Amino acid sequence: MMGRLLLLSVFLFAVAASGQAEDGAPVVSGSVDGDMIVKYGTAELVWQQNTADTNSDGVITAASYPAGDKMTWQDAMTFCQSLSFAGSTDWRLPEIAELNGLVEIAHSYPAVNPAFQCESDAYWSATTSADKTSKAQYVHFNFGTESSRNKTKRAYVRCVGTGN
Repeated sequence: MMGRLLLLSVFLFAVAASGQAEDGAPVVSGSVDGDMIVKYGTAELVWQQNTADTNSDGVITAASYPAGDKMTWQDAMTFCQSLSFAGSTDWRLPEIAELNGLVEIAHSYPAVNPAFQCESDAYWSATTSADKTSKAQYVHFNFGTESSRNKTKRAYVRCVGTGN
C-alpha cells in the first residue's frame, strides 16, 4: 500500500509540473497501476480518464447496469465511494460544479477535453436538485449542458478523487 501511495504521489508531482491546455488549464493523463487518470483544472482533483466500466466487462455500453454501464444516482454514489482505482480508494461522485468544469464548449460530441474518453451522454453529479430532492443534477456531454433528472433514471459515471 505504501508503494502505491508513493507511486501516486510521484505521479501527482509529475502532473503538477507538466504542460497546459490551450485554455491554460493543466491537463495530464497518466497511468497508476495500469489505471488511466487525468488531473484537470486548477483544483487538486484527479479524474478517471475513461467513463467508469461499472460492470467490469471491458466495454462501455449504453444499456442499464448490470448489462451495461448506466446506473441510477444511488448506485453511482455507491460505486464511486467503494471504488479502488489507480492505487487509491479516495473516489467519489463529483459535485455539479466540478463536473461542469470538464466541459469545453470548443468541442462537441462530446463537449470535453480530448484527454478524456467520454460518451456524448448524461453523467451523474453528486448534487441533489435544489427544487426536488428526488432529482439530481447531471451534465450531458453532447454539448456540455446541465440539467436534473429523477435519481431512479440512469446515466454514466465518472469518479473524481484527490489522489490520496
